[in-house]
Amino acid sequence: MFAYIIGDISRTVAKFNLLASHFRERMNYVEEFLREKDIPSTLRQQVKRYLEYNWELKKLYKIEENELLTMLNDNLRGKIIVYFNGRILQSIDVLGNFPIEFLSNMSFIL
Repeated sequence: MFAYIIGDISRTVAKFNLLASHFRERMNYVEEFLREKDIPSTLRQQVKRYLEYNWELKKLYKIEENELLTMLNDNLRGKIIVYFNGRILQSIDVLGNFPIEFLSNMSFIL
């Protein structure tokens, strides 16, 4: 039993190390691409922070939005998209005090 647990932990760590290595490699490619295109350093930093933030979210949730949406039927997928759109509208200062349900329905109408 102990050997099984240790083996399972080892496989999990190896998988995470592979994913982290792949992420670092992709970040290097992104950085190189942005430099070659003469993107200003402040904008390059914003891109880097955004990608790192998404990487952390992926580690936290273990699933991406598109992956979830492909698993759902049309009805549930539509409801989730409308809700996400409502949350985006709610992040706008002027609309922040409106209930999420109202904003979600507004996004559906728009």
